[in-house]
Amino acid sequence: MTAKWIPVCAFALSIALAPQWATRATAQTTFKVANWNLRGGQGVAELAGKPHLFTAGDDCSINSWGSGYMQNVMIDKIKNDPAVIVLGLNEAYDSPLKCARPSLIQSLLGWAGRSGELNGNAMIAKYGFPSGVTPEFHVLPPTDAADKMYVLYAPVCLNSACSATVDVFLAHWNGDQTNAQLDATDTRDFMAARAAGRPHVLIGDLNVYDQIGGDTTGMCPSKTAHPWGLQTLRDAGYKDAWHELRPTEDGFSATLNRNGCGIPNGWAFKRIDYAWSSGMTANSIEQFGLPSVIGETAISDHLGLKTQLTIGTSPPPPDTTAPTAAMTAPANGATVSNMVQLSASASDNVAVDHVEFWLDSTTLLGTDADAPYTISWDTTTAGNGSHSLKARAVDTSSNIGNSPSINVTVSNTAPPTTWTGAVNATATGSTLEKTSGCNGCSDAGGHTTATVPTSGGYVEFTPSTGVRLYGGLGTDTSTSTDPALINFAFSFWPNGAWDVRESGNYQTEGTFVAGDVFRVALESGVVKYYKNGGLVHVSGATPPASAMGLDATLFDIGAKVMNAVVSGGQSGQEQPVSWVSVIHASAPANTITKDGGCDNCPDAGGVSAQQVSAPGSFVQFAPVVNATAGPSAGVGLTTTPGAPTPSTQYDYQFSIWPTSSWLIYEHGTYKTEGAWSPGSTFKIAIEAGPVVKYYVNSTLVYTSLAPPSGSYSLAATILNLGVSVTATIK
Repeated sequence: MTAKWIPVCAFALSIALAPQWATRATAQTTFKVANWNLRGGQGVAELAGKPHLFTAGDDCSINSWGSGYMQNVMIDKIKNDPAVIVLGLNEAYDSPLKCARPSLIQSLLGWAGRSGELNGNAMIAKYGFPSGVTPEFHVLPPTDAADKMYVLYAPVCLNSACSATVDVFLAHWNGDQTNAQLDATDTRDFMAARAAGRPHVLIGDLNVYDQIGGDTTGMCPSKTAHPWGLQTLRDAGYKDAWHELRPTEDGFSATLNRNGCGIPNGWAFKRIDYAWSSGMTANSIEQFGLPSVIGETAISDHLGLKTQLTIGTSPPPPDTTAPTAAMTAPANGATVSNMVQLSASASDNVAVDHVEFWLDSTTLLGTDADAPYTISWDTTTAGNGSHSLKARAVDTSSNIGNSPSINVTVSNTAPPTTWTGAVNATATGSTLEKTSGCNGCSDAGGHTTATVPTSGGYVEFTPSTGVRLYGGLGTDTSTSTDPALINFAFSFWPNGAWDVRESGNYQTEGTFVAGDVFRVALESGVVKYYKNGGLVHVSGATPPASAMGLDATLFDIGAKVMNAVVSGGQSGQEQPVSWVSVIHASAPANTITKDGGCDNCPDAGGVSAQQVSAPGSFVQFAPVVNATAGPSAGVGLTTTPGAPTPSTQYDYQFSIWPTSSWLIYEHGTYKTEGAWSPGSTFKIAIEAGPVVKYYVNSTLVYTSLAPPSGSYSLAATILNLGVSVTATIK
């Protein structure tokens, strides 16, 4: 057969005019390549009401590009990954009637180079191509076909100076038995001629499925496993990165939302996207563009593939040197209050990935990935008194180095609490004092304007001594001064004794002195009483459904409730989640496990009895999943809890996959994704700003652009039988 070369003369001339591009990387150079078919499978039978939303067509408002899905994925997974040097595209047509055109994608990424496009095949290169070099297309047999298939070749720059390049090939094969064999042979010969023995990589959609496990379950009835032509690549010494790194996983990549195919129905049913290499070692490989649920409409047809490669026969030696870190602000021994800037320095023999700031070695305050490393700390989320701070530096190999701890003293004055409904009393700032009425009579008092949310919080105050008074949590907002209307109260006596009264009924007692601080807190649906931070009583009464504020009854002239505080946050302690509204699951403690309903269906879950709202609060959980093919659970924060909670009602959500992947969604919109392993912990935190941040194993993985507002419940939606989620809340 006669091969077609485009354009041979220009290619040969470029070598003579620009010899500098012949400097190919030859050893221990690591980089990433990515490829994505944007439109394959158009016209196949779709799931009812769940169209593929391909990028084809001129109505860009109703497809994946028009919805913004593809742009978000390309920014998160390609542009924001500094190691990616090239994005290969299949079925991305540079036509005015198409949406995801290579020219638009180059503009979106802001990258330097773009090849031409033939039959939807193109490359976008971060640093471009060597000066004077035109990427070359080679047509595959049969060369006279109406729907021609191609291999695209280019030396791709590895850095902005283009002082070194790597040979990259992008292919799109026909896929039937006869032509796949021909395509493989022709591709092999073309790569041998162009790479001339140098290390090189082949990416793209080959339309052939290399079945690893031998299981055809979930394949379409009209489709069978057919590795035609792939053995030709293996015989030539090429290595399949997915098979090299994940030898027991089939790596399904296409086609999504195809009715009658995949498990569950509509999931990707075959593997046809690849990264093959010669003279390189694959270090990692991942899919991107994963839907959160089967049948999601704003999704492209294929899953993208991103591969990290190292030129040479072995990866670089492991980096085992820990970074160093030091706190630079505040000064050791400083007294701090309100918002404070924390700063640290860090260095590493390779590179620092990020720096974490820790309070008392137990609470992660925040993370910064860029030097100078700084965060803002809201000290009101910590109690007054002595605390330690340290910086923890994490390098790009996950080595950890801790700074020496410094000590600071937190000293915050609570903001004034406004009193209202005062009777025979005067409110001055956060103090309410009896100034008239009958001395020794329960005819004076008042209540605060602020209330504690039913999700949890506390009231706190200091009583005056030598007088009789009540103070505590109550729902009464009238002008009545009857102490029996205070639902949960401390009662104080002139002789220095206190007792707990609930709607006037005695519970327990103790003693106090001037300056003692008393707190009545609503925690996980239970009312607790504290003196100077120590727990003195746990109520057995069920708190009312309506909000409670600080309520006081003053008996003696001069009796005062001082330094009143009403807090809408938790009482400062991390606590197990109490699951309520549980469906198709069991939740005997803080662990919820799906034990009923439909396997692989989002029909089980529960929500937390507690809520979070204030900066410094968070939810943290650890999932245990099984080896199913689809997503196992969605866990996150919602202002509209239900059981199970629909994905669109999660304000901030982790989607957990058993294939060691997690994804972040907000109101059903994809944000980013990453990897996890058994034993990993996930955290969604409300931090100073306020801002919501996501952590995996204490490492910041995403900062939300949507500011929090209101109180949030933790919700879990579980798909697979046996999957469990263990959670805590603060």
